[in-house]
Amino acid sequence: MRIKILFLLPFLLVLSGCYDYRETDSMAIVSGLHVAKGTEQRYKLTFEIVGTKADDRSMKAQITGMEGDTVAQAIDNATAVSGKKLYFGHAQVLAIDYELAKEGIGDILDYFSRQNDMRLTMNVIISEGMSGEELFKSEEGDIRSFVLADMLKANEERAITPNIELYSFIADSFEQGKDSCLPIVNMEENGNINLSSLAVFKKVQLVGKLNEDDTKYLMLLENIGERGGFILEREGGSPVSFEIRSRKADIKPRLENGKILCDIDLKAQFGVLELTGDDSVIVRHKLEEMENELGKYVRYELGRFVDNLRQTDLLGIERQLIRHNPQLEYFLAESFPKLYEEAEFNISLDLDIIDSGRTLRKLGKS
Repeated sequence: MRIKILFLLPFLLVLSGCYDYRETDSMAIVSGLHVAKGTEQRYKLTFEIVGTKADDRSMKAQITGMEGDTVAQAIDNATAVSGKKLYFGHAQVLAIDYELAKEGIGDILDYFSRQNDMRLTMNVIISEGMSGEELFKSEEGDIRSFVLADMLKANEERAITPNIELYSFIADSFEQGKDSCLPIVNMEENGNINLSSLAVFKKVQLVGKLNEDDTKYLMLLENIGERGGFILEREGGSPVSFEIRSRKADIKPRLENGKILCDIDLKAQFGVLELTGDDSVIVRHKLEEMENELGKYVRYELGRFVDNLRQTDLLGIERQLIRHNPQLEYFLAESFPKLYEEAEFNISLDLDIIDSGRTLRKLGKS
């Protein structure tokens, strides 16, 4: 028996292949796409297509756009014009226009979730005040979708904006008990791309946005990102810049006597990044003062932040209540918005300044 298998093995190796193999010359590899309202039809899709330069075989990007009454029709129209099938298996970014997102993006998500060759881990962003051509245009000749993907990854590590992938956003959009968000990309006056705020969604409709500061506190409470920066405007002193070294936030909601009570516990360690003015040296009493001021500042900002969130449940308060007591699901489906407006939050902090960069031990202590 073993001899027969060995005899057949060379033929199997020769005849084997991939069932869905395609020649790359017959495909247009899409690195990113932008979906907006069309001028003549419902949607306009702009594609960034990756190819190679004939002279040195380096990567280059081509930008093309096509309209359609559906996403599928726009893609088919682009295929008909180019003569190549669009391949999304390597797509890095799906950008959706801000104004279109305000009308709802359920149809767009439905299309992309159904396609077998669609990359469900591509990053989803909202473009504000930018066309697809402006988003993907690059003066340096780089692949803008790859640049955006790198920026999103770096921003999440620095706790500036979260990196939301397509499958994750779809899951959050259709789950009861938590609103969702997506990073907003826009262009600064100097032409640089900016990613520092968030679009807020209820289900699949954009209903508002968080500014840079509120985005920072959302990521702090959601334990997203490895680091994060804070600037403390000291009382009667000069500003001090801090970086989060470690943190753990716990959000514990409960329903008592028809009212939502929510405990927020935050434990965090900070390092001093920069001292200005007269605070060039930290001694013991100044360290204690600084920790107290930092605690007051973070407590105030967190209180302001959760008060501003009462119209949107980005913290997943309803979802946690349902997980702890599934019998509340149908009750909260109708009553949660009003209960959340009147919810009481108790914020507990344990903050510690542990170093100033290269100083590893606790400052001011032996």
